Amino acid sequence: MKYARRLHRRRMREKEGRCLLEGVRLVADAAGAGASFVLGFWEETMLRVPGGEALLGRLMERPPLGGFFEVHPHVMAELADTEAPQGIVVVAQRPAPNPRSLLGEAAPATLAILDNVRDPGNVGTVIRSADASGAAGVIFLPGTADPFGSKALRASMGSTFHIPVVAAEQAVLAYKSELGDLGRRSERAEPADGEAAGDDEDYLPRTETAAHLPRLLAQLGYRVFVADASAEASHWDAPLGGKVAIVLGSEAEGPDPVLWAGADRISIPMLGPAESLNVAMAAAVLLYEAARAREGWGR
Repeated sequence: MKYARRLHRRRMREKEGRCLLEGVRLVADAAGAGASFVLGFWEETMLRVPGGEALLGRLMERPPLGGFFEVHPHVMAELADTEAPQGIVVVAQRPAPNPRSLLGEAAPATLAILDNVRDPGNVGTVIRSADASGAAGVIFLPGTADPFGSKALRASMGSTFHIPVVAAEQAVLAYKSELGDLGRRSERAEPADGEAAGDDEDYLPRTETAAHLPRLLAQLGYRVFVADASAEASHWDAPLGGKVAIVLGSEAEGPDPVLWAGADRISIPMLGPAESLNVAMAAAVLLYEAARAREGWGR
Protein backbone atom coordinates (compact mmCIF):
# COMPACT_ATOMS: atom_id res chain seq x y z
CA MET A 1 0.00 0.00 0.00
CA LYS A 2 2.85 2.40 0.83
CA TYR A 3 4.29 1.82 -2.63
CA ALA A 4 0.99 2.74 -4.27
CA ARG A 5 0.68 5.91 -2.18
CA ARG A 6 4.14 7.04 -3.27
CA LEU A 7 2.89 7.06 -6.86
CA HIS A 8 0.85 10.17 -6.05
CA ARG A 9 4.16 11.99 -6.58
CA ARG A 10 5.25 12.74 -10.12
CA ARG A 11 8.90 11.99 -9.47
CA MET A 12 8.03 8.49 -8.29
CA ARG A 13 5.78 7.90 -11.31
CA GLU A 14 8.58 9.00 -13.61
CA LYS A 15 11.14 6.83 -11.82
CA GLU A 16 8.96 3.70 -11.73
CA GLY A 17 7.28 4.12 -15.10
CA ARG A 18 3.93 3.49 -13.44
CA CYS A 19 0.77 5.38 -12.50
CA LEU A 20 -2.31 5.06 -10.30
CA LEU A 21 -5.71 4.40 -11.83
CA GLU A 22 -8.76 5.14 -9.70
CA GLY A 23 -12.41 4.43 -10.36
CA VAL A 24 -14.39 1.74 -12.16
CA ARG A 25 -14.64 3.50 -15.53
CA LEU A 26 -10.96 4.43 -15.79
CA VAL A 27 -9.70 1.01 -14.69
CA ALA A 28 -12.12 -0.74 -17.06
CA ASP A 29 -11.11 1.50 -19.98
CA ALA A 30 -7.42 0.92 -19.29
CA ALA A 31 -7.99 -2.84 -19.06
CA GLY A 32 -9.85 -2.77 -22.35
CA ALA A 33 -6.94 -0.93 -23.94
CA GLY A 34 -4.55 -3.67 -22.83
CA ALA A 35 -2.91 -1.84 -19.91
CA SER A 36 -0.61 -3.91 -17.72
CA PHE A 37 -1.76 -3.90 -14.07
CA VAL A 38 0.94 -4.34 -11.44
CA LEU A 39 -1.05 -4.18 -8.19
CA GLY A 40 -4.68 -3.61 -7.22
CA PHE A 41 -6.87 -2.74 -4.22
CA TRP A 42 -10.65 -2.86 -3.89
CA GLU A 43 -13.43 -2.57 -1.37
CA GLU A 44 -17.16 -3.22 -1.50
CA THR A 45 -18.09 0.30 -2.63
CA MET A 46 -17.16 -0.69 -6.17
CA LEU A 47 -19.99 -3.24 -6.23
CA ARG A 48 -22.49 -0.36 -6.04
CA VAL A 49 -20.94 1.47 -9.01
CA PRO A 50 -22.31 0.64 -12.49
CA GLY A 51 -19.95 -1.87 -14.06
CA GLY A 52 -18.15 -2.46 -10.78
CA GLU A 53 -19.25 -6.04 -10.23
CA ALA A 54 -18.29 -7.05 -13.77
CA LEU A 55 -14.89 -5.39 -13.40
CA LEU A 56 -14.30 -7.11 -10.07
CA GLY A 57 -15.03 -10.48 -11.65
CA ARG A 58 -12.69 -9.73 -14.52
CA LEU A 59 -9.83 -8.76 -12.19
CA MET A 60 -10.44 -11.70 -9.89
CA GLU A 61 -10.13 -14.00 -12.89
CA ARG A 62 -6.97 -12.27 -14.18
CA PRO A 63 -5.54 -10.34 -11.21
CA PRO A 64 -2.72 -7.78 -11.38
CA LEU A 65 0.77 -9.26 -11.30
CA GLY A 66 1.44 -8.34 -7.65
CA GLY A 67 -2.03 -9.29 -6.39
CA PHE A 68 -5.51 -7.83 -6.03
CA PHE A 69 -6.36 -7.13 -2.39
CA GLU A 70 -9.59 -6.32 -0.61
CA VAL A 71 -9.04 -3.43 1.83
CA HIS A 72 -11.02 -1.48 4.44
CA PRO A 73 -12.75 1.72 3.25
CA HIS A 74 -10.38 3.77 5.43
CA VAL A 75 -7.43 2.25 3.58
CA MET A 76 -9.08 2.99 0.24
CA ALA A 77 -9.56 6.61 1.32
CA GLU A 78 -5.80 6.88 1.90
CA LEU A 79 -4.99 5.35 -1.47
CA ALA A 80 -7.52 7.33 -3.47
CA ASP A 81 -7.19 10.90 -4.71
CA THR A 82 -10.91 11.71 -4.82
CA GLU A 83 -13.25 12.75 -2.03
CA ALA A 84 -15.70 9.94 -2.80
CA PRO A 85 -13.65 6.90 -3.95
CA GLN A 86 -15.39 4.29 -6.10
CA GLY A 87 -13.69 1.44 -4.30
CA ILE A 88 -10.88 0.50 -6.67
CA VAL A 89 -7.30 1.70 -7.17
CA VAL A 90 -4.85 -0.03 -9.50
CA VAL A 91 -1.14 0.46 -10.10
CA ALA A 92 -0.58 0.28 -13.86
CA GLN A 93 2.47 0.23 -16.05
CA ARG A 94 2.62 3.45 -18.03
CA PRO A 95 2.36 3.00 -21.80
CA ALA A 96 5.74 3.34 -23.51
CA PRO A 97 5.03 4.23 -27.15
CA ASN A 98 7.89 4.36 -29.64
CA PRO A 99 8.45 8.02 -30.63
CA ARG A 100 9.72 6.94 -34.03
CA SER A 101 6.49 5.07 -34.71
CA LEU A 102 4.55 8.18 -33.74
CA LEU A 103 6.59 10.74 -35.65
CA GLY A 104 7.91 8.74 -38.59
CA GLU A 105 4.70 8.23 -40.56
CA ALA A 106 4.74 9.62 -44.09
CA ALA A 107 0.95 9.97 -44.30
CA PRO A 108 -0.93 13.10 -43.16
CA ALA A 109 -1.13 13.12 -39.38
CA THR A 110 -2.00 15.53 -36.58
CA LEU A 111 0.00 15.95 -33.38
CA ALA A 112 -1.12 17.89 -30.32
CA ILE A 113 1.83 19.59 -28.59
CA LEU A 114 1.34 20.70 -24.97
CA ASP A 115 3.69 23.46 -23.82
CA ASN A 116 3.25 24.89 -20.33
CA VAL A 117 -0.30 23.57 -19.88
CA ARG A 118 -0.30 23.38 -16.10
CA ASP A 119 -3.87 22.37 -15.31
CA PRO A 120 -4.05 18.55 -15.25
CA GLY A 121 -7.74 18.58 -16.13
CA ASN A 122 -6.95 20.48 -19.32
CA VAL A 123 -4.10 18.12 -20.13
CA GLY A 124 -6.37 15.09 -19.81
CA THR A 125 -9.16 16.72 -21.83
CA VAL A 126 -6.77 17.61 -24.66
CA ILE A 127 -5.63 13.97 -24.77
CA ARG A 128 -9.26 12.87 -24.91
CA SER A 129 -9.96 15.29 -27.78
CA ALA A 130 -6.86 14.12 -29.62
CA ASP A 131 -8.05 10.53 -29.27
CA ALA A 132 -11.61 11.31 -30.38
CA SER A 133 -10.52 13.36 -33.40
CA GLY A 134 -8.15 10.71 -34.71
CA ALA A 135 -4.92 12.57 -33.96
CA ALA A 136 -1.73 10.53 -34.16
CA GLY A 137 -0.67 11.38 -30.61
CA VAL A 138 0.27 13.96 -28.00
CA ILE A 139 3.70 15.34 -27.11
CA PHE A 140 4.19 17.27 -23.87
CA LEU A 141 7.03 19.60 -22.93
CA PRO A 142 8.48 20.19 -19.47
CA GLY A 143 6.35 22.62 -17.50
CA THR A 144 3.18 20.76 -18.46
CA ALA A 145 1.18 18.90 -15.82
CA ASP A 146 1.86 15.17 -15.78
CA PRO A 147 -0.48 13.36 -18.21
CA PHE A 148 -0.14 10.32 -15.94
CA GLY A 149 -1.22 12.12 -12.76
CA SER A 150 -4.57 11.14 -11.29
CA LYS A 151 -6.53 14.24 -12.33
CA ALA A 152 -5.23 14.18 -15.89
CA LEU A 153 -5.95 10.46 -16.22
CA ARG A 154 -9.53 10.91 -15.01
CA ALA A 155 -10.07 13.81 -17.41
CA SER A 156 -8.73 11.73 -20.30
CA MET A 157 -11.38 9.06 -19.65
CA GLY A 158 -8.95 6.32 -20.63
CA SER A 159 -7.66 8.01 -23.79
CA THR A 160 -4.12 8.13 -22.37
CA PHE A 161 -4.08 4.36 -22.96
CA HIS A 162 -5.55 4.64 -26.47
CA ILE A 163 -3.08 6.96 -28.25
CA PRO A 164 0.66 7.66 -27.86
CA VAL A 165 1.45 10.29 -25.21
CA VAL A 166 5.17 11.08 -25.36
CA ALA A 167 7.46 13.46 -23.47
CA ALA A 168 9.28 15.93 -25.73
CA GLU A 169 12.65 14.75 -24.44
CA GLN A 170 11.85 11.15 -25.36
CA ALA A 171 10.85 12.22 -28.86
CA VAL A 172 14.05 14.22 -29.36
CA LEU A 173 16.32 11.54 -27.91
CA ALA A 174 14.79 8.95 -30.23
CA TYR A 175 16.26 11.00 -33.11
CA LYS A 176 19.52 11.91 -31.38
CA SER A 177 21.72 10.52 -34.15
CA GLU A 178 19.96 12.67 -36.74
CA LEU A 179 19.91 15.83 -34.63
CA GLY A 180 23.46 15.75 -33.25
CA ASP A 181 24.45 17.68 -30.10
CA LEU A 182 21.41 18.22 -27.90
CA GLY A 183 22.92 20.50 -25.26
CA ARG A 184 22.74 20.35 -21.48
CA ARG A 185 20.05 20.69 -18.82
CA SER A 186 18.91 24.21 -18.07
CA GLU A 187 16.79 25.79 -15.35
CA ARG A 188 13.83 24.18 -13.60
CA ALA A 189 10.39 25.25 -14.75
CA GLU A 190 8.18 26.79 -12.06
CA PRO A 191 4.50 27.76 -12.09
CA ALA A 192 3.83 31.33 -13.20
CA ASP A 193 2.39 33.80 -10.70
CA GLY A 194 -1.25 33.09 -10.00
CA GLU A 195 -1.28 29.73 -11.76
CA ALA A 196 -2.26 26.46 -10.15
CA ALA A 197 0.54 24.00 -9.60
CA GLY A 198 -1.35 21.04 -11.02
CA ASP A 199 -1.83 17.69 -9.28
CA ASP A 200 1.41 17.88 -7.31
CA GLU A 201 4.38 20.17 -6.78
CA ASP A 202 6.76 18.39 -9.12
CA TYR A 203 7.47 19.90 -12.53
CA LEU A 204 10.07 18.48 -14.83
CA PRO A 205 12.97 20.84 -15.53
CA ARG A 206 13.18 22.81 -18.73
CA THR A 207 15.96 21.28 -20.77
CA GLU A 208 17.84 22.13 -23.89
CA THR A 209 17.02 18.63 -25.10
CA ALA A 210 13.28 19.35 -25.14
CA ALA A 211 13.98 22.68 -26.84
CA HIS A 212 15.04 20.77 -29.97
CA LEU A 213 11.47 19.59 -30.57
CA PRO A 214 10.60 22.35 -33.09
CA ARG A 215 13.72 21.51 -35.12
CA LEU A 216 12.83 17.82 -35.02
CA LEU A 217 9.27 18.45 -36.21
CA ALA A 218 10.51 20.59 -39.10
CA GLN A 219 13.09 17.96 -40.06
CA LEU A 220 10.36 15.30 -40.16
CA GLY A 221 8.13 17.40 -42.40
CA TYR A 222 5.58 18.69 -39.91
CA ARG A 223 4.13 22.15 -40.32
CA VAL A 224 3.72 23.73 -36.90
CA PHE A 225 0.79 25.93 -35.91
CA VAL A 226 0.59 27.72 -32.57
CA ALA A 227 -2.84 28.47 -31.12
CA ASP A 228 -2.74 32.22 -30.43
CA ALA A 229 -5.84 34.24 -29.63
CA SER A 230 -4.19 37.39 -31.00
CA ALA A 231 -3.23 35.86 -34.37
CA GLU A 232 -4.78 37.42 -37.47
CA ALA A 233 -4.98 34.14 -39.41
CA SER A 234 -8.08 32.05 -38.72
CA HIS A 235 -7.94 28.31 -38.20
CA TRP A 236 -10.53 28.01 -40.99
CA ASP A 237 -7.97 29.30 -43.49
CA ALA A 238 -4.99 27.31 -42.19
CA PRO A 239 -3.79 24.28 -44.19
CA LEU A 240 -4.28 21.72 -41.43
CA GLY A 241 -4.70 18.65 -43.62
CA GLY A 242 -1.12 17.41 -43.94
CA LYS A 243 1.54 16.52 -41.39
CA VAL A 244 0.62 19.08 -38.77
CA ALA A 245 1.60 19.82 -35.18
CA ILE A 246 -0.77 22.05 -33.20
CA VAL A 247 0.92 23.73 -30.23
CA LEU A 248 -1.22 24.61 -27.22
CA GLY A 249 -0.19 26.55 -24.13
CA SER A 250 -1.73 27.96 -20.97
CA GLU A 251 -4.37 30.69 -21.25
CA ALA A 252 -2.28 33.04 -19.15
CA GLU A 253 0.99 32.78 -21.07
CA GLY A 254 0.55 30.57 -24.11
CA PRO A 255 3.39 28.41 -25.46
CA ASP A 256 7.00 29.56 -25.18
CA PRO A 257 7.26 32.45 -27.70
CA VAL A 258 11.00 31.96 -28.24
CA LEU A 259 10.82 28.20 -28.70
CA TRP A 260 8.05 28.48 -31.31
CA ALA A 261 9.20 31.71 -32.97
CA GLY A 262 9.31 30.06 -36.40
CA ALA A 263 5.80 28.57 -36.25
CA ASP A 264 2.62 29.89 -37.88
CA ARG A 265 0.06 31.52 -35.58
CA ILE A 266 -3.64 30.75 -35.88
CA SER A 267 -6.66 31.87 -33.89
CA ILE A 268 -10.23 30.71 -33.40
CA PRO A 269 -12.56 33.62 -34.25
CA MET A 270 -14.75 34.77 -31.35
CA LEU A 271 -18.14 35.41 -32.94
CA GLY A 272 -19.83 36.32 -29.67
CA PRO A 273 -18.78 38.57 -26.78
CA ALA A 274 -16.60 35.87 -25.14
CA GLU A 275 -12.95 36.91 -25.12
CA SER A 276 -11.44 33.45 -25.55
CA LEU A 277 -11.75 29.69 -25.09
CA ASN A 278 -9.77 27.75 -22.53
CA VAL A 279 -7.01 25.52 -23.84
CA ALA A 280 -9.05 22.31 -23.69
CA MET A 281 -11.93 23.80 -25.68
CA ALA A 282 -9.57 25.41 -28.19
CA ALA A 283 -7.79 22.08 -28.64
CA ALA A 284 -11.05 20.31 -29.49
CA VAL A 285 -11.94 22.93 -32.12
CA LEU A 286 -8.50 22.87 -33.73
CA LEU A 287 -8.08 19.10 -33.65
CA TYR A 288 -11.46 18.54 -35.28
CA GLU A 289 -10.73 21.20 -37.90
CA ALA A 290 -7.50 19.31 -38.62
CA ALA A 291 -9.49 16.06 -38.84
CA ARG A 292 -11.93 17.70 -41.29
CA ALA A 293 -9.08 18.89 -43.49
CA ARG A 294 -7.15 15.62 -43.18
CA GLU A 295 -10.15 13.41 -44.01
CA GLY A 296 -11.64 15.74 -46.61
CA TRP A 297 -14.97 16.18 -44.84
CA GLY A 298 -17.41 18.78 -46.18
CA ARG A 299 -15.89 18.96 -49.64
